[in-house]
Amino acid sequence: MVIGSIVAFFLGNYLGSMAGYNRESWKDVAVVVIFGAVLAAVPTFAIIMYLEMWLSLDVNIFTIKFPSLSSLLSPQGIVAFLRFYTLPELALVLTLVSGFALGMRNNTMHTLRDNYVIYAEALGIRPKEIRRMVYKNSLLPNITGFALSLGLAISEALTVEGLLLIPGLGTYFGTALGNKDLPLFQGIFLVVAIMLIISIAVAELVYGYLDPRVRLGQE
Repeated sequence: MVIGSIVAFFLGNYLGSMAGYNRESWKDVAVVVIFGAVLAAVPTFAIIMYLEMWLSLDVNIFTIKFPSLSSLLSPQGIVAFLRFYTLPELALVLTLVSGFALGMRNNTMHTLRDNYVIYAEALGIRPKEIRRMVYKNSLLPNITGFALSLGLAISEALTVEGLLLIPGLGTYFGTALGNKDLPLFQGIFLVVAIMLIISIAVAELVYGYLDPRVRLGQE
């Protein structure tokens, strides 16, 4: 969940920034159609099933058989481990990336209308520097979304791990749901709450680094 959220965060921010900076271009249309009209509307289980049929059964690039943990001591075991976990990571990225991409696109278009951007363009500052400044300021709202996605990605993990039979938090959540196991529910929600608190705390630290206004306020 952590790796998938991090990859989706950076990939979505890059695509959203590119789309917002090139509004009404083919790049903008591609991002809106692919991530706004397609991926955002496709449920997680459908993404997993199509990836399994294509990349595992047809192409045979990845495997859907969970590797033995004892085999990780060998190079073949590490390869099998990577071949298995790449598919669920890809599914998590495709599930989460649309929110980051569309959010970053809207933030970028809003930031481009700010007075300091117009003033920087009038001063003749290089477009590369202006784009870096716009990207940095547009990134701030998505940091909060990233922190929440880390803590609440248990919903995607439930589907991904359930369909691929991965012995993880999502699988145990499904087991607790089916057996009405209250102590297991309490343990899972405790883990989710801890993940959410830690991710929000990290987001606050990152805010202080990226936003001078927050950093000066703390001082």
